[in-house]
Amino acid sequence: MYNFIATLVKNMNSEQSENENIIDVSSSQSTSNSPYTITAADVFKVRMYFLRGWGNNGKLPSLPYEIIDSIFDFAQYWSSVTSRREAFYKGDYLNMLYLTGSLPTPPSPNEAEIFTKCKMIKFTCESHDQGWSSYPRTQGSYIGSYTWGEASVVIPKQGINLQDPSIEIGDKFDEKVPKERYIVYTNKHADNTWQIHNKVFTSDHPLVTGLQPGEMVGLWIRSNFPGWVNNIKRAELKLYYSF
Repeated sequence: MYNFIATLVKNMNSEQSENENIIDVSSSQSTSNSPYTITAADVFKVRMYFLRGWGNNGKLPSLPYEIIDSIFDFAQYWSSVTSRREAFYKGDYLNMLYLTGSLPTPPSPNEAEIFTKCKMIKFTCESHDQGWSSYPRTQGSYIGSYTWGEASVVIPKQGINLQDPSIEIGDKFDEKVPKERYIVYTNKHADNTWQIHNKVFTSDHPLVTGLQPGEMVGLWIRSNFPGWVNNIKRAELKLYYSF
């Protein structure tokens, strides 16, 4: 189904009117060597294709809006927005907000009744611990590791300029109440080589279903107990959504 829709988009007329109010929130461009990146414009064009009559030169009847959404969800045909941070940081007894990401706002103020709905969340983090411990039996495994990452929903504090670099990221947000955190990654026990961790929260996960307009997703860097140090140098947060 995904291949069918992706092919459909590529075969459609790519020209757009200068007056089209479409925002491309994709973070990257597709190349011949990388997967095709779905944009908000792609989703709009395919939706209109199904609404106006599709197949056999447009002679097939239009599909109901709900059926189109079901097709998109089944194929995971969603646009996405990506937040990245590349900054080395390390510490013990950490409970630090490292990265945040948010869904895009409606294209224009006249469409305030339209809101984005989160469909899936992906994290990619590169980190490791201090590289040693006093527990040789579990070194190199994920057992007894006390450096990790967590995700939660955060809300911008009132009166705070989120773009102000002089304000620490942790001072810009409050956690949503009741506070709920979910494990994103755990470093290997006593391994100082950089590890790439990937975590996906699917459409039925509370972090996804509970995300409301105006809220953001935050990545927290954690470590606990004497000697345990979490080292991180980059992270990426990708939010998939539909209108």
